[in-house]
Amino acid sequence: MLQRKIVSALAGAVLCMAAGTAMPATTVSNFGADVNSAIDLGLAYLNSNGAFSGYPSCTSAGYYGRQVRGLPLLALLEKRVSSDINSEPQGYKNASADDQTRMRKAVSCILQDIQSDSYYTQAVRVYTYGNWLMGLSLYARTGGPGKGSTAEIPNDAALIDLAPAIDKMTDTLLTLQGSSTNGCASSTCLGMWGYAEPGDDSSTTQFAAAGLSAAKAYYKAVGDAGARISKITTALSATRKAYATNAGTGSDNGACSVIEATEKGFGYHPSYSPSLQQTASGLWVQTLGGAGPNDAGVQAFLRWVRNHYRWQDLDDMGNYWASSSYWYYMWSAMKGLIAIQDMVNAGTAITAGNLGADAYGKLAPDADPDSTDAYAGTCPVRQVNKDPATVARNTIFGADPGNYYKDEAKSTYFDFASDILSHQCANGNFACNTAPSSWDNAWDRMGWALLVLLRSSGGVDQPAPEGGLLCDSNSDGKVTMADVNAIYALRGQKVTSANAWANYASTGSSAGIIDINDFWQCYYVGRGMLPLKYY
Repeated sequence: MLQRKIVSALAGAVLCMAAGTAMPATTVSNFGADVNSAIDLGLAYLNSNGAFSGYPSCTSAGYYGRQVRGLPLLALLEKRVSSDINSEPQGYKNASADDQTRMRKAVSCILQDIQSDSYYTQAVRVYTYGNWLMGLSLYARTGGPGKGSTAEIPNDAALIDLAPAIDKMTDTLLTLQGSSTNGCASSTCLGMWGYAEPGDDSSTTQFAAAGLSAAKAYYKAVGDAGARISKITTALSATRKAYATNAGTGSDNGACSVIEATEKGFGYHPSYSPSLQQTASGLWVQTLGGAGPNDAGVQAFLRWVRNHYRWQDLDDMGNYWASSSYWYYMWSAMKGLIAIQDMVNAGTAITAGNLGADAYGKLAPDADPDSTDAYAGTCPVRQVNKDPATVARNTIFGADPGNYYKDEAKSTYFDFASDILSHQCANGNFACNTAPSSWDNAWDRMGWALLVLLRSSGGVDQPAPEGGLLCDSNSDGKVTMADVNAIYALRGQKVTSANAWANYASTGSSAGIIDINDFWQCYYVGRGMLPLKYY
């Protein structure tokens, strides 16, 4: 009801006050333009290969496609609202009519599979429920309709409705988490999951934790009549503890094993050597469980990935599935760094001597990060950040004149994103130019690649901020007409600690001043078309 009032109250007033005001054009770099092209090509490939086919044609996706359908849905939801990659994800409400139709079709098939609960769902329930829950939760909390409201999601007995589907998956994942009362056979499975039962499999645990965190964000947005938020918080806290408690040292690569005394990592199971993909996953999941960037467990995992960092492939630091897990590694690694940077942006400073979100790629293979401990510290397969000026352009985007990406900064995002672009085929699939393989060589690789390019947060519950709600002038937790009018009155003022709440558009020309961009963006926050954010 509040949202409907905001829409009707703002619609006329805003247009009158801002009549004739144009939003400034956004400059997109050469690399940013190619990233946008790659995203569009990738989504088009998914669309033409059935990822967004709808009920009752859901089985055309095949065995694996049905299991990972939440990843293409999530990529479509996190597509940006403009060509600027730093713009907000579109969600459902702000998507085009075509994208909304594709979302509804994908959702209809997920709802059918949850209702039918077939063997293929039961066999890998934690994987399926984890990625489905990420997609459905973000879809629902950004305005996506449920059963019986559209032609694509009919009022059919073969489909479960949206809210009960989210409730069912949330309750099931909570029940399947390893505990002392549900058959957890060893201490290593406490707080973790197996494929469809309590276990100590890090890969499935990552999906369960991400799905539950996304569900937590959903319940915060729409209401928590079933009192699930506190249960999710407790479950994620237990998972955080499991990663910190059962972490190990070393590597499958004897020449790049223990680098420094303060590093720790994780493999597919606690009995395995740490791997790049599972250590990155464990770092991210610890933040979902409430760990801050200076937490000892987060820092230990950051150091392990920093000390063994790769962007080209996993070398032999991926346990038994180094090639198949490459795309998944980039996905989990980026999400961990995004979570850390989000907490820093929200006011948590990195303690002196600790690593931050820019840690990867800064350590040369022959460097020792700590010459005072007992370890030599070198790693011959460790990679440093790419020099953007030397990276070739994939000619599917146009001619490569050389030095095409010279304006980009060195970063983990550039390392991963440029590697992804290099493997894209003309049809949009990321399977060309000696691309690493994947689990089913199709939708999972497509989903992970697109989510990295999109800087996806996975729809998860964001870290708790230290400041207040942006656009909220009176700190009542709502963005109303009064708040937007207050921002309009502040136009032209420099940003200070007193008016930082008004600076929603905080990049580019809007970084240091309250301007019409802040006004418009807070207007869209009030309409529910941009997300709530904190300062």
